[in-house]
Amino acid sequence: MRFDAGHAFIPNVPGLLQDHLYIILTDPDPIGDAIAVNFTDARNTDDGAMVLEAGVTITSVHRLRKRSAINFAGAVCYPFRKLLIVLTSETNVKHFGVADSDLVNQMRKALVQSQFTPAHVKAVGRLLGCG
Repeated sequence: MRFDAGHAFIPNVPGLLQDHLYIILTDPDPIGDAIAVNFTDARNTDDGAMVLEAGVTITSVHRLRKRSAINFAGAVCYPFRKLLIVLTSETNVKHFGVADSDLVNQMRKALVQSQFTPAHVKAVGRLLGCG
């Protein structure tokens, strides 16, 4: 299992990550950190930087069941070198796939445009080619 830009997963790791669909937006940097965001119900956020309608295809096997937004407020630089150890066990991942590249590029641009993205994540995102 690889974790590069565009890969999507739903973790099954209670207490470590929320049980949401995550998209990795950047390839890991030299120390292994990458930026990832997750989807949330569009009603649960004020951030309109990227809202997707129900039925949008995210990966070959995952379509959104309801109107959703990208949770840019919760965007973080994850230490994927550590998460990889946890997530490589198939029992810890409910879904894994590759997201549509156009969708990922839209997310990368919206990451730096959203007023809710944490400043340090936005800065790292710019360094890693987002925007």
